[in-house]
Amino acid sequence: MPKLKYPLLAFMLFLVSCDSQEGNSIVAPSSSSSNQNVAAIDYTLGHAMNARLGRGINLGNALDAECGASTGWDECWNNPIKPEYFTIIKKAGFQSVRIPVRWSEKASDEAPFTINPEFTARVREVVTQANAAGLVAIINIHHYDELYNDDKSRTDLELQKLKFLFLWQQIAASFADFPNETLAFELLNEGRNQVSAQLLNGLITQVWPLIRATNPGRTIIVNPANWGAFSEITTLELPADGNVIASGHFYDPHEFTHQGMGIYPQGVSWGTKSDVQDLLLGFESAYQQAQVKWVGTDGGTIPLNIGEFGANDNGQLADRALYTKTIREECELHSMSWHYWGFTGVQFDAYVRSTGAWIPEILAALIPSGT
Repeated sequence: MPKLKYPLLAFMLFLVSCDSQEGNSIVAPSSSSSNQNVAAIDYTLGHAMNARLGRGINLGNALDAECGASTGWDECWNNPIKPEYFTIIKKAGFQSVRIPVRWSEKASDEAPFTINPEFTARVREVVTQANAAGLVAIINIHHYDELYNDDKSRTDLELQKLKFLFLWQQIAASFADFPNETLAFELLNEGRNQVSAQLLNGLITQVWPLIRATNPGRTIIVNPANWGAFSEITTLELPADGNVIASGHFYDPHEFTHQGMGIYPQGVSWGTKSDVQDLLLGFESAYQQAQVKWVGTDGGTIPLNIGEFGANDNGQLADRALYTKTIREECELHSMSWHYWGFTGVQFDAYVRSTGAWIPEILAALIPSGT
């Protein structure tokens, strides 16, 4: 075993090596409490950041792509992030951008799992451009395929759990100089397969003090397991830390939102009274459960965010617009921030790169005129 750079993580490596049951949560000393539903928490800082995030959009299929230095860090999926995008997004009325980032393959698979500094520099450049345009940014760990193990071919779960901690130790240190008001960290996008709720909660407990060591005032956003579904939000167990936002993704029903992709056939419509009612019932159910689980000192609840939602461009435009508008209105009814998936080049586009123009119906659904 190589000599480890970080003493705290060296201790965690020892703990991981003692965990003999695959999938068990890592256990380490922590001041965190999983009894959020017992004691009220002051979420003032989290709510302040949630208000800054407000209306947002994702810049997907870019820094989350499988790119290397030779192809351009965000260019191999033919959707590079251009500096002018941030001005376009800000001018349209958005307040923030969520920037998915694939860190795992840009780092060594041996401790201390060093991230390629050129890649970190590119992510810093993008965040700086967003902030310069007046947009708050979110960066996350996205497409951590080695940890998810979707094809069930890997046998290195313990290594990948440890790597997750090392990645965040480095990311947190590399971005600690950004003002807390301009950047938030999101721990892991759409945990699934072997990243069960139990395993994810164990990682949350472990990673929290590592981030807080260099970013004591940074807002941390947490996405649940089971593909990050909003309906799963209360499976999260979070530290008693008020500078947090719980975030879920909303794509129900997938038969409509993902039509023509994977197993879902094309030609599915959406928008009947029953369709809308079913969507709202599912959304409200998850929201009410969150209110019960996480009580704020002011009688409110934990700040909430929908980090991804949308319907792909295989559907009818009018249906897509109504679906988008319905979720956006529901979020804003509950003072939730939101991030539409996505800006351009993601098959759920709000902006057409080739013409340099927004899709009017989608933009109006997201940013109503006069608001």
